[in-house]
Amino acid sequence: MSDSATCSKSYQEFVKFGKFFTTRLVQALVQSRLGQLIVQSCSVSPDPTDWFSVRIDELGEVAAQLRTSVTKYPPNTNCFTLDFLLHTADGDVLPLE
Repeated sequence: MSDSATCSKSYQEFVKFGKFFTTRLVQALVQSRLGQLIVQSCSVSPDPTDWFSVRIDELGEVAAQLRTSVTKYPPNTNCFTLDFLLHTADGDVLPLE
């Protein structure tokens, strides 16, 4: 296998790792702000589909927002921000953090 093919494969693995990590990070942060108690059982043998040995049921609204906001991965950006906004019954939007 050539060096460029090895480098490309390593880069693709890095991109995949980064994408799953940031997706899980955003899901965990959003769900931690919901105030709902979540109990997850611990497993001795990890499931290969669970990245970082963390099983998180994704919220569809958050996943949809991530898909529409980040169309190319990794994004060409210098920073990453996550804003928590409260949508009031009056139609106002208030920043929470």
